[in-house]
Amino acid sequence: MMVLKGAAAWIGFDEQGRVSGRMEAGAHRAAKGLEYPPRTWHALVCLALDTVLLECKPGPFAPIPPEDYVPWAPEEGAADASGFVRCLTSAKPGECFGGSDTH
Repeated sequence: MMVLKGAAAWIGFDEQGRVSGRMEAGAHRAAKGLEYPPRTWHALVCLALDTVLLECKPGPFAPIPPEDYVPWAPEEGAADASGFVRCLTSAKPGECFGGSDTH
């Protein structure tokens, strides 16, 4: 993933929703892009309003089936989705988004 404008963070998760890693990159930062492991639960979050990302993946494109989404993350467009994204902007390894100790 390359940051063409602005800044972004990659947040990795384990199966229980605990943050396992965080990496940041930005157009005006030392790291301009990130490479992260395939088949890893993750989120990309923009850290600046004007962020533009370029992500390249091997094809062909295959949409993720609903049964492959994790139960501890809100669905796109859900009432609590914007709060989840706000929490991701500052999420640190060890914090949990699933179970009883939700962030």
